Amino acid sequence: MMGKQSAQQAQQYQGLQYQTPQYQPPQTPQYQAPAVSPNQQAAASGESERLVQLKLLGHLRDSGLLTNDEFEVEKRKIMQGY
Repeated sequence: MMGKQSAQQAQQYQGLQYQTPQYQPPQTPQYQAPAVSPNQQAAASGESERLVQLKLLGHLRDSGLLTNDEFEVEKRKIMQGY
């Protein structure tokens, strides 16, 4: 009986053609940076420069190369734009 069922199933499937689905890469949204004015760009670069300087000062203080007083003086200079 098993052989008879297998033969019947094979006949049923002979007429069907299997089509392999084509690969579709996932759709990823394209990133668009928000519009930034030149003044905002300048301010952002100035802020990032200050942030880098402040991080360096903090590192120097934490490593013992600057005292807290020296750190505060230099930090004020950076924050005031000198």
